[in-house]
Amino acid sequence: MTDPQSIETHPHWGRTINDYPKVYNCASVLADLEIPPDETGRAVRRDMALRAIQQICTIDASDTNRPLNNELANRITLEKLQCILELTRFSGELDNFALPGLVAGCITLMSSIKPSPFYFEYGYLCFKILVISLDTCLLKRGRDPTEPLQIPNAYSPHNYLADLWTETALLIGAELQGYSDILIGVPDMKFGPRSIPHLKVLKLDALLILLHDNQITFTNVLKEADSLGLAGLMYILLKFVENKKADMDEEQYQDKLVMPFARILYRYRLFAPEFPFELDTMAKIINYTGLLVRKLCGRPLNVDQGDSRSVLKAYSTIIKTQESAKLPECIALTNFAAAFATPGCEDLVAEVIDAAMEVIWKWLYGPAGPDLLMKMLARLLGEIHEMLKESELSCANNQSWMDAMLQSILITDLLSLVLRIILVMPTSCYSDPESRFSYLLQAAIDLMSHIPKDYLKSRLRTSGMLQVWRKYLLYFGSSRLLLSPLHPNRIKHHECTLTIVYFCQEVVDKQWAGELSAAQPLGMCGNLRCPFPFDAEFMSREHSTPYCSTRCQGLDSKLVSNKATSELFDTTSPRSQASLLLVDPFNYVLDTMWVEDDGLFFIRSEESPLAQIV
Repeated sequence: MTDPQSIETHPHWGRTINDYPKVYNCASVLADLEIPPDETGRAVRRDMALRAIQQICTIDASDTNRPLNNELANRITLEKLQCILELTRFSGELDNFALPGLVAGCITLMSSIKPSPFYFEYGYLCFKILVISLDTCLLKRGRDPTEPLQIPNAYSPHNYLADLWTETALLIGAELQGYSDILIGVPDMKFGPRSIPHLKVLKLDALLILLHDNQITFTNVLKEADSLGLAGLMYILLKFVENKKADMDEEQYQDKLVMPFARILYRYRLFAPEFPFELDTMAKIINYTGLLVRKLCGRPLNVDQGDSRSVLKAYSTIIKTQESAKLPECIALTNFAAAFATPGCEDLVAEVIDAAMEVIWKWLYGPAGPDLLMKMLARLLGEIHEMLKESELSCANNQSWMDAMLQSILITDLLSLVLRIILVMPTSCYSDPESRFSYLLQAAIDLMSHIPKDYLKSRLRTSGMLQVWRKYLLYFGSSRLLLSPLHPNRIKHHECTLTIVYFCQEVVDKQWAGELSAAQPLGMCGNLRCPFPFDAEFMSREHSTPYCSTRCQGLDSKLVSNKATSELFDTTSPRSQASLLLVDPFNYVLDTMWVEDDGLFFIRSEESPLAQIV
């Protein structure tokens, strides 16, 4: 337990960020709600709260650079702010917060706190009141404004603020999907928050600057005091930024408004609490924001190692654990988080790559569609490539972070992921330049290029990945032995063969064929009586069963044709009728190619978009 004498406090602004956030986390808030309110002093504190709200609303917000009147600031004490927040324990009191002037006044109070508005408890309470005021204004304008604002306490018993966050997120989500006029479960809703652009909340530009200039302390508060739902605030800022577009040239608009807002938005998403509908609504806001963003978020101006590690850890965690994370949302968050891979964060790079790859595997057979999935994967790999290129991380051989990064790439089986996308996408995409298939393949190769070549080859040998790639090549490259020219999978398998060859040439080197030839095969001999059935890779021209040798094939054919085993095998199958002529599929694949002097392989026939680069 913290020693009270060790708690640093300010005579007017209260406790510092080292101590106050733990008082406002979800666990502490719920514990406080279990304590019955003091009914004897409630009337006095309510009167104090209402007077304080009036005082805050009267703060002149016409000049953001003018210092706050000290007399007025001193009159609004920390105790008065606490009294204001006590009103939220009673649902009938939320109408008292639906005042745009309360938002503007709180922004002014926050601006007066140095070194950061979030460094002291006073600034945090101003921010919390500001958020409550914005949400109540949203709900009042989304319903009949003449009726008292009632929040159904349906999600979190006795916690009206949690239900306020939920109702706000529900309303905004409906608005972004275009059906807020009729929302099931909220019968008193008359019109959606389409009048938000007309909500005359002053100094939103100052609030955006305030949040952007204090990103690190803002993030620390989000991590520790996890009881705030900010979907309403993010939506208001989004509308503010969107409405300013017509007044500014594009470059200024991106630098002054869009990028600061995007950085704050993504930070909140990484640490957002899981209130009902909160994460789904944030995904919609991020998708909508993506239509405004025209450039990468870029590296933060003041790089802080602790902040960088917090962002990267949060990214890996939510991508892996939150099922609600959507693919476009993950792309946006990858763009944001990648900029934080700075020296001192090497051990987190593998986790970031692993999480990003898991997104694609998760969505491989999802509703996104193969063409969109391919574009998204290309962009995702490109983000990781840029992260590694710009991160200034050391690439010295055998560094533990580099080994972990390579292990992550190998475990996620990047080549297998690309091949699966080829198999699920329409064949028309292969030759369609808009499908960005070549970009996808190049992005995968660029990612592997960050590993020193000699070290990469060594790890590929010891990890068994060369054997896996050989297996892919044998399967797809020799499929023409079994598939007719009109078979629907023939083109797909041919494209997979080209992809494997090009990938191996670029990732391993021009001697890739020798590397794969030396790799141990992985097949199981089809002869049921083979004394050592492992490592079989020869197969018949008539069927795909592998054998160790012609002897095993001959014994297997006799076994299949034996009357005693006729109940186990169909003696009319190609397997039982096969001639004793085996083909080495690896040599077969190489024989269907011809080699240039520089060691690059080309396909002999069956034209393909990749034939020019393989």
